[in-house]
Amino acid sequence: MKYILTLLLFVIFLQSNTIITDKNTELMWESKPIRTVNKMYEWEESIAYCKNLTLANKYDWRLPTLSELLNIAKIKNINDIVKKGFNQLSIISYYWSSTQHEIDKSIYFLVRFDIGSIVSMHKMRTSSVRCVRRVLTH
Repeated sequence: MKYILTLLLFVIFLQSNTIITDKNTELMWESKPIRTVNKMYEWEESIAYCKNLTLANKYDWRLPTLSELLNIAKIKNINDIVKKGFNQLSIISYYWSSTQHEIDKSIYFLVRFDIGSIVSMHKMRTSSVRCVRRVLTH
């Protein structure tokens, strides 16, 4: 019984360390487990990764919008981002958004968190991904 309780507590701990819930925006973010920190994805692979993600017993993960990613980048001090829970943030990487360029539909926007910069890139290029979902409040 002690073994089962310890194992259960460990699983709960792992799940709570793999998500960050932002109560201000009502978004739940993937904290990024070590196994995917350095993995790079094309845009369509990013969409598939989020769509197929099961994390914290949730199945409705998606690629964030540009404005959702910018909410993270607006945090002025990188240490504050770490304190918020993004402790495995790949600082020097750009992260895909689901926001498409208005004219060229093969171009999507990305955000680099440490400096809050926005770039656009062809969807066949590779970059980092971090999934998000809306927290359902009743």
